[in-house]
Amino acid sequence: MRVRRRVRRLEAKYRQGRIDDVQLVQSVSSMLGHMSHANTFAARRQFFADSLRMG
Repeated sequence: MRVRRRVRRLEAKYRQGRIDDVQLVQSVSSMLGHMSHANTFAARRQFFADSLRMG
C-alpha cells in the first residue's frame, strides 16, 4: 500500500532528524484527509494499527 510505504519513509526521516514533528504531523494529516474522501475506514484504522510506532 502506497500510504504505508510513504509513512515508513516519513518515520525514517523523522528518526534521522531530516524532518521535525510538525512536518510529520502535517504530512500524516494530509494523507488522512485525502483518504477520507473515499470509503477507507478500514484502511485508515489499519494505518493507525500498523504505523506511527515511533516509541
